Amino acid sequence: MAPSATLQAVKFVLLLPELMEQAIDEPMYAKVTRRMRSGVALCGIGGERERKWKITIDQVLAWAVSEEEVETNLCPLIRAPVVILCDDHFMHGQVAACDGDEST
Repeated sequence: MAPSATLQAVKFVLLLPELMEQAIDEPMYAKVTRRMRSGVALCGIGGERERKWKITIDQVLAWAVSEEEVETNLCPLIRAPVVILCDDHFMHGQVAACDGDEST
């Protein structure tokens, strides 16, 4: 059985520490290197190229990100610190979610 067209379209995923069985210290992008019936093989990007993981097909479909997101963000924006000035008051926090061009 060949991987589905949807699975074939996924090139990159966002890995979050709390979702990974293998320890990672921070959110990071990974590239799909092989699609199999039992799961998907991944490798790290940039300075993490030597790192490798295997995740399930359901996980890769749920954690998929666009190539544009990976190319435009050197590191994932999720959990990035932010400061907002509102009515002369500084508010500090972190990015909790990203959806396209919007972050919350």
